[in-house]
Amino acid sequence: GDFVQNRMKLPLKIKAAFPNKFRMDMVFNNLSFIKVTNGQTTWEYNPMNDTVVVKTEKDPIATDFIDRWTGGLYKYKNEKVKIKLLESTKIEDIDVYKIEFSAEEKTRFFYIDKLSYLVLRVDDDVEEKKITYYKDYKKVDKYYLPHSLLGYEHGIPTLSMEFKSVKLN
Repeated sequence: GDFVQNRMKLPLKIKAAFPNKFRMDMVFNNLSFIKVTNGQTTWEYNPMNDTVVVKTEKDPIATDFIDRWTGGLYKYKNEKVKIKLLESTKIEDIDVYKIEFSAEEKTRFFYIDKLSYLVLRVDDDVEEKKITYYKDYKKVDKYYLPHSLLGYEHGIPTLSMEFKSVKLN
């Protein structure tokens, strides 16, 4: 798909193997930027200055990406979580359930469409106002997955991704 920044679409390929393998290839001005991790070590290649930066990670990048993409809902089966229906409300004139979801000492608020049961928005961090909107759901195998994500922090767009295709295995 594409990573969208300042109205520019940068071609992007992401491969992730849960919980810790991740590779991202992005093209900008015909230059290929690469980020690869095995869960503990991350290598980032920047062709602008022909360097590789090596970092040690606290949290697996693949898990972080999958959490951002899915909102972390997959955890409800495997971990101790608390889920609480807070209210019925509206987002962009769509009736939604607002659900509080707490796992791993982190609380998120989900806004789930009452008709389709698809996640429309996730508030990741109330203090920093980290909000992600999920759109353009398409069926991939037996799942409906968002093919468009738009993230905000303090009301400013910080992340936009548009997936042209998604493959699961």
